[in-house]
Amino acid sequence: MPLDTSETQKLVDAISKFDTDVRSQAPAVLVKGAVEIKKNLQTEARKSKHFRQVAKSISYETTQRADTTEIEIGPDKERAYAGGRPGRPNKPGPIANIAYFGGANGGGGTLDFDEPVERELTVIDKHMKKLGDAL
Repeated sequence: MPLDTSETQKLVDAISKFDTDVRSQAPAVLVKGAVEIKKNLQTEARKSKHFRQVAKSISYETTQRADTTEIEIGPDKERAYAGGRPGRPNKPGPIANIAYFGGANGGGGTLDFDEPVERELTVIDKHMKKLGDAL
C-alpha cells in the first residue's frame, strides 16, 4: 500500500515559499530605512544657519545584486539645482565636506552625520531581527 505524502509536500512547499517571501522583504526594509536616513540628514542640515543649502544635495542610491543590497547615502556633489548665477547652476554638494568635516583653515564641521544615521539604523536592525526571527 503506497503512502500518501501530499500533505507533507504541501507543508514543505509552504515553508519554502515563506522563506522566500520573508527574504524578499529585507531590501524593502533597507530602502525604507534609507529614505528615513535621508530625511533625517536633510532635517539636520536645514537647521544649520550656514549650511542649510546642503539639504538639497542629500540623496541615496540603491544597488541590488543577487544576494546583497547596497545603499549609499549622503550629499551628492554633482547634483545641481535652479538658482545661482546665470550660466552657473547652484551646486550645494561640494560645501558638504566643510559642513560635515570642517575646513582646512577652521570653520565648518557643524553638521553631524553619524547621529541622524544611527538613529534610523536601530529601527532597521529591529525590523531585520523580526525578519530573521520569522525564518
